[in-house]
Amino acid sequence: IRIRDRIAHVGPGVVVWAADIPQCFRRQLNHPRLAPLFVYRSVTEEHGLEWWQDLRNPFGWAPSEWGWQCVFHVIMWKARKIGLADLLGYVDNFYALCAPDVATAQARALVKMLADAGIDLHEEMTGTYFKGLGWEWDLDSLTMICPLDKFIITSAYLKEWCSAKSLSLKQAQTAVGLLSWASAGLPMLAQCVAPLIYMRTALERIKDATHASKSQFVSLTKSPQASTTLDFAAAVYLPWDRVRPIVAGFGPTATWQNLGRCDAS
Repeated sequence: IRIRDRIAHVGPGVVVWAADIPQCFRRQLNHPRLAPLFVYRSVTEEHGLEWWQDLRNPFGWAPSEWGWQCVFHVIMWKARKIGLADLLGYVDNFYALCAPDVATAQARALVKMLADAGIDLHEEMTGTYFKGLGWEWDLDSLTMICPLDKFIITSAYLKEWCSAKSLSLKQAQTAVGLLSWASAGLPMLAQCVAPLIYMRTALERIKDATHASKSQFVSLTKSPQASTTLDFAAAVYLPWDRVRPIVAGFGPTATWQNLGRCDAS
């Protein structure tokens, strides 16, 4: 993930400036022709029957996310244009991971840019510890920490999936999501995702063919590949101490540290 790789790139001394935009969806007006979709009925002892008209995008409506992503990418485009090339953004959260003086300058420039656009920020912070993308980040020790509650929940899921003879579509979807997330801290889990995606896809085809109303109603016996994958994931994840050094993933900006040669491998 980009946060991990950015921290590794900057190295010791990195600090974070972070903030988010409050109620980002509620900043978008509903189109007048969609007004009938956003009428709510409320009955209370104090006021009796009331009808409410929502004028702004509500949380949970799929186009709210789409609309915000359009706005968000305009913000990120403008940030790049004024020189904030290292700014990271996820939904309504912004992170600048730099040396202290650079982070301060980036924060000032971003706050001014958003203020000029009439967009407020809240929960601003600068420091060496923050939470983001489901991880806790300790920049002093350059470690990423899996939160205890998330570790307990994921461990329980893995035990359940390993002992089950079959998986539902909902379980397969959850397994793909959790192991994809966990692979940022435990890279060896990345190889576990493909067999589960294969099983998830098979279950999605069954759901479409049978017109099942809910994903938990569609199930399939675990394939040998899925069983082996889940057993391996449990063997790696369950004894983990929840802490990993922050190391950039292999790629164009993070190459080998030591290069060796072997014969006929």
